[in-house]
Amino acid sequence: MKWEFRKMDDYGELIFSGEITVQCISELLPVLSRSLDKVQRLALRLEGVECVDISFLQLLCAAHKTSCRLMKELTRFERIVRVR
Repeated sequence: MKWEFRKMDDYGELIFSGEITVQCISELLPVLSRSLDKVQRLALRLEGVECVDISFLQLLCAAHKTSCRLMKELTRFERIVRVR
């Protein structure tokens, strides 16, 4: 799993690639949290993501709750990937 954060004023993109599974989810939690802290609007993009498991879906739910609490906008990714 790889990730990249891009920031443009109050908008940011968090771009993921590779496999996003339980083995790497603990790395993603602080990345997502820091990304939300830096911008008002954050888009999650999946580029070349091969698969995800339930832990990534749980992380997305937690990120959504956090963004609502912080009154920030979290937009969904652009395409569906295979879920294990």
